[in-house]
Amino acid sequence: MDISILILSQLIQGNKHGYEIKKNINLLMNRSKPVNNNSLYPMLKQFEASEIVTKTVTAQTGKPDRFVYSITELGKTEFYKILADLSPELVTSDDEFYIRLTFFDLLRPEQQQKVLEYRKTYILDQIHRLNQIVQTIGSSIHMPYSPLLSRYTIRQMECELEILDEMLGEL
Repeated sequence: MDISILILSQLIQGNKHGYEIKKNINLLMNRSKPVNNNSLYPMLKQFEASEIVTKTVTAQTGKPDRFVYSITELGKTEFYKILADLSPELVTSDDEFYIRLTFFDLLRPEQQQKVLEYRKTYILDQIHRLNQIVQTIGSSIHMPYSPLLSRYTIRQMECELEILDEMLGEL
């Protein structure tokens, strides 16, 4: 996952210092922890050079200066561009899909529909693939994918399909 959308999503909500950006992203992304200092600060520096963000220095008594980052109008444009850019390949990533759901109301209706339809197609393909695995393997004791796990995963995906259909119906 490209972390630029994650960083910009934090700054579009308001000015933040680097540690706060990193902490919020890692909290939101839970187990995947996509941001560390070695990925965050070079990206912020690149954004600053491209005038996507600005940096102000806040002096702190007895501590190192703190840098506070703000998104520019160009940065907002870039954020919306990245947010709206969703290919059928990107939607296979839960993280990419969830980011778009987080900011779903910022997308135009046709973009919303595209996101949901791409995801629905992906989920249907995955259900079909899992059903094929179950049928192909049958009751083999050497199954790389157990029937219980298949059933569990398919039910999860069927629930997601229901929600996607509801959302498509509301557009």
